[in-house]
Amino acid sequence: MDSLTHIIIGAATGQVMLGKKEGNKALLWGAIAGNIPDFDAAFSLLFNPASSVLMHRGFSHSILFALIISPLLGFLIAKLVKSKDTWQWIGLTLVAILTHSAIDCLNTYGTGIFEPFSKLRVAYDTMPIVDLLFLVPILITMAFALFFSNKSKARNILSIAVLAFSFAYFGYSISVKEILNKRVTAQLNQEGIPYNRFITAPLPLTNFIWLIVAEDNQGFNYGYQSIFDKSLPNYKYIKKNDNLLGDYATSPHVKDLQRFTKGFYSVENTNGKIYLNDLRFGGLDLKSNDWFVFSFEISGDTANPNISRSHPNRKINGNNFIAYWESLKNEKSH
Repeated sequence: MDSLTHIIIGAATGQVMLGKKEGNKALLWGAIAGNIPDFDAAFSLLFNPASSVLMHRGFSHSILFALIISPLLGFLIAKLVKSKDTWQWIGLTLVAILTHSAIDCLNTYGTGIFEPFSKLRVAYDTMPIVDLLFLVPILITMAFALFFSNKSKARNILSIAVLAFSFAYFGYSISVKEILNKRVTAQLNQEGIPYNRFITAPLPLTNFIWLIVAEDNQGFNYGYQSIFDKSLPNYKYIKKNDNLLGDYATSPHVKDLQRFTKGFYSVENTNGKIYLNDLRFGGLDLKSNDWFVFSFEISGDTANPNISRSHPNRKINGNNFIAYWESLKNEKSH
């Protein structure tokens, strides 16, 4: 999730756990602890691009990391605020960090909560990186809570409301995905579209429109499905083109990219340049054939290739935003 979401939920956690006793210090340190796992992004430039995408949301988001860092951070906070109760700060940091990692598991990127014991990256694909229908209510509620004193019932109740709404919304997003997956399975079978597996993931801003990517032996059918529209999506087809990797396929760095994408990728040769495109993420441009959020250029020596650092491009702009909401209005009216 975005940093602001983690700050808000971390602050609400701090208030509920220690707010009446420690006041605004609990909110501050809850917000900081709630963002600790994402400090891994600061070190990504020290690694090659293929390794950095796996390092982000890797060990820093693991259960082991939370168990190691929480006593250290809790001890440091207790010293800074001159508190004799170190354990309460250890408890707060542990809950805030584990909550951060658990929430990130709902995104598409993948979270290594079991590292270093397992390379599994958990991704439930139920929440976009930014969901305005979720973020705006908790932001307003938490901001309103700050107008009350730390010992007031109102601040505590509002902080509890933030957490309760958050976890209710997470449950709602999981339910939406389960319903959508059943619908997609029925549609693919009904239309005779062959597939070995498929993924569904919400587009940015809301979970109203979802990207569907269904893999067969040669490539992928992909399309967009609104939760308000039960008709068959207008699927397009993209070949995987694994053969275009050539000898690059044996490179450990390319294998890292393949692991990062969980096999949902296509390869293209554009003007003599090889690109590996991650198909798991949808942007806001529903009409573009070049909709890849992550795309990696591969060049140079086949044994140790140069891989470009891919910056997420979700194509969030005014025109696409208007087209997105217009498509929703049209589907609601049907």
